[in-house]
Amino acid sequence: MIRQQTICIIILLLLFSGLTNHGQTIRNNTPDSVTPVYLDHKEPIYITIYKRVAWDLIQKADTGSVENKLIAAKMSALTPEQQNQLEPLFVKSITGYADKTHFEAWTLMMNFNKVARKTPKEIADKYEIRVQNLGGECYAAEFWEAIEQGDYNKVMALLYVREQDGSVTFRDPFQGITDFLNR
Repeated sequence: MIRQQTICIIILLLLFSGLTNHGQTIRNNTPDSVTPVYLDHKEPIYITIYKRVAWDLIQKADTGSVENKLIAAKMSALTPEQQNQLEPLFVKSITGYADKTHFEAWTLMMNFNKVARKTPKEIADKYEIRVQNLGGECYAAEFWEAIEQGDYNKVMALLYVREQDGSVTFRDPFQGITDFLNR
């Protein structure tokens, strides 16, 4: 709960001020000229990511999970100095994640919890999941929503990496904050 509240407060501060205390803005630095390469729905890596993307999102956003309760406890124990370090770290984490997934940081933040509140079935019914090869062993699982007949809007993207052992790992958009809290 505290983690979600802190993140919401940070987002609201950034939305209304447009700038962080350090003069940075959250924006997408990804070049517009990137041509997406989407995987066929029959490819094994697509199937692996598709089967788990809703669960990964829901788990990451679950404020009642053991992991998120530990994070919330660590956040509440931060000193004022450490709390001041959190905002620029948050900006760096989310913009870096957005750049890697070729997506907009603001849109990701606005939709992350909104989509995660749905059940896996609701997610499957509402969103078309496309998996984009980002190059090498990196992939973006994109959530596309129908807005008009035949027109779709990309709502968010989550990052996945195929590891050397062949396993597929979900990369947390808030990993920088988690690493900060665990040091």
